[in-house]
Amino acid sequence: MSGAARRDPVSRALGALEVALAAVAGVAMALIMVIVAVDVAMRYFFNAPLGWSYGLIGIYLVVAVFFLSLSDTMRAHGHIALDVARPLLPRSIRHLGLFLGYGISAPFIGLIAWLALEQAISAWVGDDRIAATVPWPTWPAYALVAVGAAALALRILWRAFGHAAALATGRELADEPPASAMSDHAAEHGE
Repeated sequence: MSGAARRDPVSRALGALEVALAAVAGVAMALIMVIVAVDVAMRYFFNAPLGWSYGLIGIYLVVAVFFLSLSDTMRAHGHIALDVARPLLPRSIRHLGLFLGYGISAPFIGLIAWLALEQAISAWVGDDRIAATVPWPTWPAYALVAVGAAALALRILWRAFGHAAALATGRELADEPPASAMSDHAAEHGE
């Protein structure tokens, strides 16, 4: 992350939101592990499995782990990136390509957030529930998708803005991915 990006209040606020969402995702992951361990113990030692565990894990916790960590993963450049040609491209072409990619992606991710929010509201109003041992309401799962996708859309928009500003000013205002580990390995070994 560039120094300008670290000092930027929008980046700091968005980063704080992403860290909070990632913490919730981490708690959800820990709950999955504890519930599965308890369920296995109850099933094999007492022949009394937790009838509600798979519904809770499948409808809420896995959704929380996945969607609430998306934006923080992007902030940390943790998503898969194909960067074979990136070091060879001129700075302006890199920023233009990233601006276009983020600019095209943002509306789609925003649409996912919007549609999930609409579905959450509809499920809340209709009191939609899953057909299982415990009839869990479905709206929280849709709300988790909406929150996670909205945070990701904000991160994508902010990246698009940073790359557009870098193009316009000639200054490094955008948060670019670090050099790949493969490039470092090749440089170390003279490849």
